[in-house]
Order: sequence, then C-alpha cells, then structure tokens
Amino acid sequence: MMTTDINERLDALCDKLGQKSLNYGVKIHLYASPGMAGSSLVEIVTTALGHSVVVGGAESSASSMLVESLKAGLEYSGDDGSHPNRAFLSGVEFSVSKAEVLAFFSDFLEDADRVVSFWLKEGHPFYPVFWDFAYTIEKGDDAYVFIGSSSD
Repeated sequence: MMTTDINERLDALCDKLGQKSLNYGVKIHLYASPGMAGSSLVEIVTTALGHSVVVGGAESSASSMLVESLKAGLEYSGDDGSHPNRAFLSGVEFSVSKAEVLAFFSDFLEDADRVVSFWLKEGHPFYPVFWDFAYTIEKGDDAYVFIGSSSD
C-alpha cells in the first residue's frame, strides 16, 4: 500500500469519526520525503510539510510507540463536551478500519531504520487540542513524517 492509499484510508476514517461528533475533528496523515533519510529532523519535516517548522523537542522511539500513539488517538472517546462520533467508534466498521490501518503501520515499520518522536513548537499542519503525535520514519533512502491530532 502506497502513502496515497493509506492517506485515503486515514481520511475516510477521520471523516467518519468527525461526522455526528460534538466539537471534534481529527486529522492524521503520512507525508513522504523521498531521498531524505539521514537528513536532519528539521529538513525531513520541512520537506514533508512544505513549510518551515520549529521543532520543540525530539527523541528516538520504538516503532511500537508509533502504533500505540495511533491506536490511542483513534480510540479517543472524548467527554460530554467534545467527542468523536461515538456510534461509529463503537461499531464494527470502525473496528475493521482501525485494524487495517494498524496492520499497515505495523508492516510498514517492520523494516524501518529509524523512528523519532517529535513535537512542533511552530508550523503544525493541524490544530492539536485533545491529543497529537508526530514521528519521522526512515526506511532505506526515504523518510516519512507521520502526524496526527484532534481539535474542537
């Protein structure tokens, strides 16, 4: 599955979590930085996002932490004042979609050379309020930025 395919699946999943929600939106995206493996974190993220960023901090991470961050974000149920579509969240379609996305990332990360968790002080492509995550992934010659957040 290419980045276009997984992003289409992520967009569909995020859209359904946002439908019939209460003050809640979610965005998750995998950006490619072809040929950027081995470059600085800022260069990888800037190339992927297409604009300058200010990184607030970064640390080496295990692939399993990326998958766990994704799972926790997708399963976030909110509270009475703000939450995703709870009917969708508790349904079979969500379970199947979530399993497919988690399986993709588990497979995708299997041969990753490096995974780094980071946070952005400036230049975030989304508007994080309730939760967010950001990772760079280096595989062979290529690098990727995987970033997600939810907002009201």
